Amino acid sequence: MFLWDERPKPTRGPKPALTLEQIADAGIAIADVEGLAAVSMQRVAADLGYTKMSLYRYLPGKAELVAAMLERGSARRPICPTGHGGKR
Repeated sequence: MFLWDERPKPTRGPKPALTLEQIADAGIAIADVEGLAAVSMQRVAADLGYTKMSLYRYLPGKAELVAAMLERGSARRPICPTGHGGKR
């Protein structure tokens, strides 16, 4: 199962306040400015206005956070219009 696969909607408990996309985007923003070493669950949560523990509802740890960032970043990468990866 990929991180971005559709997840079943919970029928009980509080409605999720964040999305994986928001979390990954926050991590990417930190890494763009300060480098990957500055990315942590705590830092991402603080930038989103949440506690570190709240992120564990979405991701089990930093390794999965970085994986989500990589998936999100590669999904946003523009595709070469030639379809040959820039080679003509």
